[in-house]
Amino acid sequence: MNQTLNDIKDRRSIRTFKPEQVSEEDLNIILEAGKAAPSSMNRQPWHFTVIQDKDLLDQIVEENKQIVLDSPALMQINGWINAPNYHNFYHALTVILISGDKENIWHVCDCALAMENMSLAAWAIDVGSCIVVSTRFLFAGDKGGEYMKKLGIPAGYTPLYTLALGYNAAGLPDGPPRKADCVNYVR
Repeated sequence: MNQTLNDIKDRRSIRTFKPEQVSEEDLNIILEAGKAAPSSMNRQPWHFTVIQDKDLLDQIVEENKQIVLDSPALMQINGWINAPNYHNFYHALTVILISGDKENIWHVCDCALAMENMSLAAWAIDVGSCIVVSTRFLFAGDKGGEYMKKLGIPAGYTPLYTLALGYNAAGLPDGPPRKADCVNYVR
């Protein structure tokens, strides 16, 4: 089978990372894959913020955790957020925040495509990744603007997704079974 198709089928979310930074070479490959993603009318409505400041990552995790704990609407995820070793980014030392241009009505979809490209590129070069969406709570909260400024997110952009990156410190997890009844044909 084609290597690209194998990577798509084999890719797994990695949640245990070695305590080492992703190399500049690997990081650039991953970012270039994000930039190469398709986008509606080729508007490329994304902005990528690479965060490698461990203290800042830990602050983001703590702020986000508090927002979740203080919100009755988010009770369904409180179980795992109270785990002793909880960390939004699974202690990855590199996180890419993907923000979208709010003026573009397709920014949410286009940024998701860029994120998936980066995730697949990471897998292809033996860098583990995990897509994390829960950090959106932080940017929607009271301190969201403060963190957007700290992170240099351009005006008019909204943070959407984060991609935790690092070298895998554990064995590869087995893939879950895939739904069999999710396709119908109209011919």
